[in-house]
Amino acid sequence: MNIMQKQIAVFLILAILLIAGCTSPDAKHQLNDSGATLKKVQSLVNGQNTFAFNLYGKIADDPQNLEKNVFFSPYSIATALSMVYEGARGVTADEMQNMLYLPVDANERLSATARIYNQLNKSDKQYILNTANALWTQKDYLFLDSYLSTVKNYYGGSATNVDFVRNGSDAVRQINSWAAQNTNNRIPQVLDEKMDTSALRLVLTNAIYFKGKWEKEFKKEATYPQAFYKNNGSEIQAPFMHKQEKLKYADTNDYEILEIPYEGKELSMIILLPKKDAPQEKKQAISQSDANELIEGMYSTTVNVSLPKFTFRTHYDLGKTLEQLGMILAFSDVADFSGMDGKKDLAVSFVLHDTFVEVNEEGTEAAAVTTIGIVATSVGPPRDVVDFVADHPFIFIIRDNTTGAFLFMGKVNDPVLQ
Repeated sequence: MNIMQKQIAVFLILAILLIAGCTSPDAKHQLNDSGATLKKVQSLVNGQNTFAFNLYGKIADDPQNLEKNVFFSPYSIATALSMVYEGARGVTADEMQNMLYLPVDANERLSATARIYNQLNKSDKQYILNTANALWTQKDYLFLDSYLSTVKNYYGGSATNVDFVRNGSDAVRQINSWAAQNTNNRIPQVLDEKMDTSALRLVLTNAIYFKGKWEKEFKKEATYPQAFYKNNGSEIQAPFMHKQEKLKYADTNDYEILEIPYEGKELSMIILLPKKDAPQEKKQAISQSDANELIEGMYSTTVNVSLPKFTFRTHYDLGKTLEQLGMILAFSDVADFSGMDGKKDLAVSFVLHDTFVEVNEEGTEAAAVTTIGIVATSVGPPRDVVDFVADHPFIFIIRDNTTGAFLFMGKVNDPVLQ
């Protein structure tokens, strides 16, 4: 494991379901994270970050997204899928474990999961960062107590009985209300009230909410229109923020990389800016190894920052994408989720992911909700002062600097597109 991978692992504890107003389990049901060592947490975080880059590559390379902004929460998606994994068995479990890079040892995986959850929801921080998990179960369907208790004790996800079969619209309203409450109303709807819910037996939800100020804010009077050059060669005018600050920075043949800390320095935004003459594949996506090398090679220097303001939302139906990554049986009639109900009659129907992000002079607000439905059946030398002008599409990551977790990840292709 190289230095970068270790750093990433140390970050993952803060990762992706951002929920405003989420409360941790009460004293009677505190998450059981006893015995979770740093090594166990690093292993889980490394796996989640590897999954993050694999998923990003699939989303960014999708022809439908080439000119769109990209934004998702790797932590939220991985955590929601991990709750499903706890009920998977046989080859279904193997496929999910391989895709998510999960520790096979249950004690290692669950104790690290609980430790990360507790870290993200700690109270003594200079920013808002909360995560939440929940299960929504068909009221007359029998799930194994062992499965429900595992999700509750280690993921903080309590089960709420609803009636998908006879009163689906009310069940959907409850789930949407939960999503809104846990994202400061930034994501008020994750399911359509008119959807057919009659085959649903379980819905798993994971939310994450973050709001933080920059360690050093951009002055609003220093924001003014500036040219932004899109991938197709066209030019648009976008509001750019400007400041000079001593920051961590690196410059390679293909990328410039910049880290901008949030207040308290426990979280940062990392910007990966492909150079205009970089190969096309470098502009569209980036590998985990490349990102690790770039982050590892950063050094402190004075930087003139020019960064566009942006606000946008995304919605992804991840079913086909996850199948491309190797999670195949889970969506089929031969799926084995007998760890949920003791039978082989459940399958994943949908995996939806909704996000919101706003970056302005004060800081960043970001939210994400993952909803899963289960139905029956080389660094250059330092310079004294450098200019960093993000005037063309760039990748950005919001990272927890305590655990190494990548909480959010995205790409700005058009800063004025909402």
